[in-house]
Amino acid sequence: MDVTTALFFLFSAVLLFAAFRVITARNPVHAVLFLVLTFFQAAMIWMLLKAEFLSLSLVLVRRFMQVEGQKKGRRLRLMRQQKL
Repeated sequence: MDVTTALFFLFSAVLLFAAFRVITARNPVHAVLFLVLTFFQAAMIWMLLKAEFLSLSLVLVRRFMQVEGQKKGRRLRLMRQQKL
């Protein structure tokens, strides 16, 4: 077994574990952190398969989701401040 195959199995195992924990985590913050780990593991698998475009697009989608979540958080904080 060469290094690429070993890395593929390692990334796949971590990906499956993280995906399972996204579903079973009771704390939403932990679920989101496992989702981020899942995205990065999938990106690493795509990098191993020489699909750099897919890998970078997945990382950019994750970044876009993070930015949109921050915007939503700001809007919620402003709404709460206006109610007080």
